[in-house]
Amino acid sequence: TDRAADLVRQYIEKYPEVIDYLSHDERFDDISVESIFKDEWEEKLKELQNWLKSLPTYSIERQACGGSSLELEEVNEIEKIVDESQKAVTGRTTNIQIKPNFSYRSEVQNGTLPPDPKAITKVLDRIVNVRSGFSVPLGLKGTVIAIQNSSSGSDRDTMYDVVFDKPFPDGLSLNCTEGRGYRLPNTAFINISFGQRVMVEKTGRPGTTEFFEQTFLI
Repeated sequence: TDRAADLVRQYIEKYPEVIDYLSHDERFDDISVESIFKDEWEEKLKELQNWLKSLPTYSIERQACGGSSLELEEVNEIEKIVDESQKAVTGRTTNIQIKPNFSYRSEVQNGTLPPDPKAITKVLDRIVNVRSGFSVPLGLKGTVIAIQNSSSGSDRDTMYDVVFDKPFPDGLSLNCTEGRGYRLPNTAFINISFGQRVMVEKTGRPGTTEFFEQTFLI
């Protein structure tokens, strides 16, 4: 991101000797502080440590390479859109009849298999939690804000950071408002957006604008 690039640029400007040393010495397991800062190494090292601790990145969770995530400002905007959308939705309840094969019962699979093995989940997708007896309330909807790829490379081990529409007792702060975040495997949710994308491909409906609006209202 631009913010990450700015931090690297600041690092280069403030401590060019560190960058120069690392770019010419590939033995990262045997770094000599004295070789970097020479005679003033103790003072310089302390200064560097204090500067790193002052950065906003110091306290955030490490991210695996190859993952996808949204910036804090983007997550805040998602929360704002969802909160405003919920105010516009009435509390009316409608009962409808559906065929049994159109319903999904999470108890059958007990959270061991993904509800839709073909689903492809992306950042900004809308999902609904279908795992009962879990920290996240059953049926609570949310938006994917980060994808944490596993070191094994297996889709089964991939985790998804979600900011939910409402806070709940066991909710976390995953780059979002306290109590609204949680990290889920793909066995715990149904991807609403993927289903809508499939519908668009098959029928050509709804339109792009309508699809975006419905994504946050559903």
